[in-house]
Amino acid sequence: MSHCSCPALLLGAVMFSLAACGTGEQASNGAPEANKASGVDLNFVGRAPAYNIDMIASSQLAQTKATDSDIRDLAARIIQTDTDIDRQLTTLAQTEGLFLPSGMDQKHQARLVQIQSTNGPAFNRAWLDQALPDQTMAIEAFQAEADKGTYPPFRNLAEQSLPAMLQNLQTTQQLSANR
Repeated sequence: MSHCSCPALLLGAVMFSLAACGTGEQASNGAPEANKASGVDLNFVGRAPAYNIDMIASSQLAQTKATDSDIRDLAARIIQTDTDIDRQLTTLAQTEGLFLPSGMDQKHQARLVQIQSTNGPAFNRAWLDQALPDQTMAIEAFQAEADKGTYPPFRNLAEQSLPAMLQNLQTTQQLSANR
């Protein structure tokens, strides 16, 4: 599987690849065909891997730096959840001949560097503060795919992934509220 680290090139490659396969076409009545990728599907494939890479990397850091065992446990669950999702998404992308990113974007890299410089309870707070919006954005992307996606393999992955993602978000919210 090939990987690239430039989100703009990735989205362009995804759109080109799916367009070349004839996806995104509409039936004669103007509605997207059920087995074709739509703009929502393309957005999902372009965004989901980046969220997984970010959450896995920051959660790996939390497993080593967090002083709170509940945060370390949550980080382990997030790693498991997002690794499973990433594995499934990678398999789907390979089937479709798509390229997925292999690293975080600059924004998330900078945030990771920033929280790496903290320790103790300050690290716990910084990690929770970055995890909440990241999880929320990932869930929004997966929910949009589950609700509006037209390509069944991507839509099914989003639907199947949401319960575990929502559970992780709920735990993050609870831990954040207790800090």
